Amino acid sequence: MKLTFRIIAWVALSFTHVIGSIQIFDTNYIAYILGFVGVVILYERLLMS
Repeated sequence: MKLTFRIIAWVALSFTHVIGSIQIFDTNYIAYILGFVGVVILYERLLMS
């Protein structure tokens, strides 16, 4: 489970960088993805504790 969440977080971060480089002006969409990444990282920390 921990490895799965780690992979998901890495993919989400990579996807965020790609979208950020393509759609710079769509800040609301960027904020939504960053929020999703934050939730994934939070779940990972809860599972590790």
